[in-house]
Amino acid sequence: MGNSYNTMDVNPFEMLNFPSVGDEVIPRTSATVGGTQTTAVARFSFFTARRTFLARSLSACTSTTAAGATPTLAKMGIFSVAANGNGTRIGVTGNDVTLFSVASTVFNRNLLAPAQIVAGQRYAFCIMLYTTAAAPTVLGSSFGQLGAQEPRLSGYLSAQADIPGSFNEADLQVTQSTLTSWGRILP
Repeated sequence: MGNSYNTMDVNPFEMLNFPSVGDEVIPRTSATVGGTQTTAVARFSFFTARRTFLARSLSACTSTTAAGATPTLAKMGIFSVAANGNGTRIGVTGNDVTLFSVASTVFNRNLLAPAQIVAGQRYAFCIMLYTTAAAPTVLGSSFGQLGAQEPRLSGYLSAQADIPGSFNEADLQVTQSTLTSWGRILP
């Protein structure tokens, strides 16, 4: 598939603004809301890959609030999502306590091992933070309860010590303020 996009029902404006390599969870033009990344919550943002490539890094962007003090855990991950909605982690960044340390900044971190991304396959991008100080806000779009509709756009797992190795779709929660985070997956 190379660098050409699968045009799956994408409007022309968004198509013109897609990155030239890799993929985005939601288009940057839709990332207009800053949502607090609550501590001990694994936040999942779902998407269908537009191209096939070997992912080597993940990016997310803070909004107006940086992480206060030094968090003890700050990671991003990528999950392959099965037809039943369950997810299996295929890639994760290392713990980096400088992640989300500056407001209004894109943070890019390498995966510990490359992950294969396949056009047309569903994936979930995950952000996880554990801190006793102020939690950062991350950019995304809030779909509220619509995020849990098929195909799922967002969900979260509470009381997590780390990014899980897998999740069951039935265990994911969503609230009116659940954010679908902007994320970038890069080769």
